[in-house]
This record gives sequence, C-alpha cells and structure tokens, in this order.
Amino acid sequence: MLRFFRQIRQRLLTDNKFSKYLLYAIGEILLVVIGILIALQVDNWNEKRKNRELEMVFLERLKSDLVTDTIYLNRRINRADTIIKRGQTYLPEMYKNQEDFQEYFALTNTDIWDSEDLVIQKATYNELNNTGGFNLISNRRLKEQILSHYFKYEAIDSHIKELNLFSISLLREIIDLHHKKYNVVDAQKQTNVRVEMDWKYINDPLSKEFMDLEIAVGFYSGKHEMFKDYFEESLVRSRHLIDEISLELKDDD
Repeated sequence: MLRFFRQIRQRLLTDNKFSKYLLYAIGEILLVVIGILIALQVDNWNEKRKNRELEMVFLERLKSDLVTDTIYLNRRINRADTIIKRGQTYLPEMYKNQEDFQEYFALTNTDIWDSEDLVIQKATYNELNNTGGFNLISNRRLKEQILSHYFKYEAIDSHIKELNLFSISLLREIIDLHHKKYNVVDAQKQTNVRVEMDWKYINDPLSKEFMDLEIAVGFYSGKHEMFKDYFEESLVRSRHLIDEISLELKDDD
C-alpha cells in the first residue's frame, strides 16, 4: 500500500504537476491523521470497556461483602437483644439473696460482659481505597454512597472499640479490687477459705463491691443498647446500598 502511494507521488513530481502533488500530499497526511485518530478511538473504547468490566467486578465484590455484613449485623442485633434482656433481669436478681457460691457464680458468670468489636467485610473497600480503584466507579452518586457508608462504619467501629476498652477496664478494675475468680470445682472443694468472704458482698446492697458491680452492669447494658442502634442503622444502610449496586449491575447487562 505504501509503495503504491509512493509511486503516485513520484509520477506527479516527474510530470511537474506540483499543485496536484500538493493536494495529494495533503490528502495523504489527512488519511494518516484519520487513521491515527481511529486507532486512538479504538484504543480508548477498549480501555473504557476494560475499566467497565473491572468496575463490575469490584461492584460484585462489594455487594457480596455487604450481603455478608447483613448476616453478621442481624446476628449482632439478636445478640444485643439477648444481652439487653439479660441486663434488665440482672439488676433485680442482684437484690435477691444468694444462698451460696454456686448461686453467686451463676449470677455473675453471664453473657452481659460481652465486648465484641465490630467485624465487617472491608477487603474490597480497602483495595479500592488503596489502589485508587474508586476512580473506576462511573456512577458518581453510587460512589458517594459507598464512601459515606464505610466512613460511617469507621466512626461506629471507633466508638464501639472505645466503649469496649472502657467497659473491660472498668470490669477488670472491679475484679482486681473486690473479687477473686474461682471456678465451680474450687468452690465445691472449698479449697480457699476466702471463697465465703469474696461472694458475700452480693447480699449487701450498701457495700462498695455491690454498688461497683451494679454500676458495671448498668454500663454494659447501656453499651449494648447503643450497639444495637448502631447495628440496626448499619443494616438499613447496607441493604439500601446492596439495592443501589444491584441496579448498577443490572444496567450493565
């Protein structure tokens, strides 16, 4: 092809047809430019197609993470409900007379002391955040919703960790100051003469040990009520975001 154009150009020059040669040269340049532009357009189209395919992969992964989160959040809501109900019955039970160490142990060995942090699926979000992958998400509104969702998660996670650390230190301080840990076998064998002294405070609501434990129970109950609100709010947001991502994935079909 190039040899063909070269022969035409040489013939025009030989015949002194300069004006025709000039027009031909301009046409040849335009043809090359158009060819380059078409090639660039094809490359650009291929790049957009690849980016769109990668975007869909990330959105599918985000959706999967969010579905897993909804299962986890439902479990945490149910768990919080159980602990809150236990807290509501715990304080009245504290004011009942405990006959022996076994009754005291059954009262204090409770799931109300739960201090599980927030554990959500963030692998896809972290990858998008660390690699600049959010630039692939073409739907600006959806991108803002995703970022807002995980920013709120981070704030909630930080507050939950803060409350858990405080509650754990509060409970540890009470244990260190007032109580000793005994398992049921030790109590039954009465191997330690202080067992009787260590649990009797539970029958004295005016004792410092009793009041400290009451404060701890109240704090843990209040903590889990706040956690439940966080989990329910996050569950609503997660479900809404799943729907929004599903619509974007459907539009690409």
